[in-house]
Amino acid sequence: MRRLFRLLILLVVLVIVGLLVAPNFIPMDVYKTQIERAAENATGRQLTINGDLKLAFFPQFQIELNDVTFANREGSEPAHMATMEQLSIGLDVLPLILERQVIVERFVLSRPIIVLDMDRRGHGNWEFGIETPDDASADDADGGGDAFFLNEISLGDMRLVNGDVSYRDRRSGAAYHFEDIDLTVSLPTLSGPLGLDGQLTYNGERLNLDTLVASPSDFLNGTSTPVEVAMRSSVMNLNFNGAATTASGGALPFNAGGDVDLDVSSVR
Repeated sequence: MRRLFRLLILLVVLVIVGLLVAPNFIPMDVYKTQIERAAENATGRQLTINGDLKLAFFPQFQIELNDVTFANREGSEPAHMATMEQLSIGLDVLPLILERQVIVERFVLSRPIIVLDMDRRGHGNWEFGIETPDDASADDADGGGDAFFLNEISLGDMRLVNGDVSYRDRRSGAAYHFEDIDLTVSLPTLSGPLGLDGQLTYNGERLNLDTLVASPSDFLNGTSTPVEVAMRSSVMNLNFNGAATTASGGALPFNAGGDVDLDVSSVR
């Protein structure tokens, strides 16, 4: 039994050493190709890493991608749904292996440009597999749904730095453009509260934003969930306390109702 225990310890040490030294012996271009291929297989869209790739495996999985583009839906404009100067991710390895728990210590998007577009059929370009719905049934037939289930997801340092996000609904013609976005996201669990705290520019006006969504999973599933929003700017202060859910149509991608407290210095 003691020899077996020593052998197991030795195997663990060898695995750890392998994770530590692997990036030094395998060219980064190999990892680039694998990451791009995996992203395309999962989404049907092309992910391109034009810049450097930095990678570490243990004790925390860390990856840094530079100059990244992600393709838009086929036939849509612009060609890229998202571009970013840098994507940095840090993931705890042991909880994932031992407890099937994803703990993201760091997820930072630097200078992202994100284009969200809703077509006339009500399909967003952030939905994958819409063009070829038969793909999902094919995956199920292969038994892909039984692979690996996660117990929980937790996000730590999640930030969007100097971002640019636009949204357009081709059914109603509504369009919104947010610039110079600096946001910190708090999401301990998918079922727990989602917090957004930071600043952005809309219509040339700088806004300070503090938002709390009680249950982001309910919100995304179309179930009403409590929402609190506080917005501050030089022209107005707004507080909203109510509930919201995703919308199937209309000018906004969500429906909301509740109490609003609005303070403006000038009606105009």
